[in-house]
Amino acid sequence: SSPNISLPAPFLFFGTYYSTIFVNNNGDLSFNQPWSCGCSPTQFPIPTYPLVAAYQANVDTRATGSVWYRITQNATLLAKTANNIHSLTGTSVSLQWLFIATWDHVGYCCT
Repeated sequence: SSPNISLPAPFLFFGTYYSTIFVNNNGDLSFNQPWSCGCSPTQFPIPTYPLVAAYQANVDTRATGSVWYRITQNATLLAKTANNIHSLTGTSVSLQWLFIATWDHVGYCCT
């Protein structure tokens, strides 16, 4: 998992605001602490553990692949993302920043 990453503004997730995030090897983002379920699938959602399952998979980064992340305030990306959200949900949003995480060419952990 990544170190604790400070967000540029609090992120509202199911009624709770978070100011930091972790990018985890197994394809998710967590708020309170890093998350690792090893190579065993875990039932989702986990009521006591707030996670965003961005790329929920049985990922193993020990042998291959990389995990990249960044925060951006690029106006073009903000507008494109806001338009995508509106097209998919009918909801208009005003975005200040984006958190982008990529699990690139990562391996698979068999169970």
